[in-house]
Amino acid sequence: MPKVLLFDNHSYMQDILKEDLAFREIEVVRIKEIDDYRTWILELNPDILVLDMSLSNQNAGAIVSDIKGSHPGLYVILTSVFDVLAEEPGVKRADAFVLKTIDAILLKEKIFEFLPDAGHLPV
Repeated sequence: MPKVLLFDNHSYMQDILKEDLAFREIEVVRIKEIDDYRTWILELNPDILVLDMSLSNQNAGAIVSDIKGSHPGLYVILTSVFDVLAEEPGVKRADAFVLKTIDAILLKEKIFEFLPDAGHLPV
């Protein structure tokens, strides 16, 4: 079963994603703190990592570079409610930047794009 590791401190994101992605047999695990991201990646072995850029005081680009250095096949999606963050240099290191919306539709579409064979239902 494909797995999405969600680093986000808003429980509504997990609720929306869990409910909608369950139909495609995609597991969603939410972690509220980014500090131990290396441990969580090793422990959970996700297919996609979603990181809310406001969750860390660290530079998102540095985190993405670290992840990509040790897990090059792991898709990394950065999210934010602030579209201006898409222009930050470090964001380009991620596989995608998605503007965070209340229904998470853009994020779900990107997840389905990276996991095209997950489940069998249309988007």
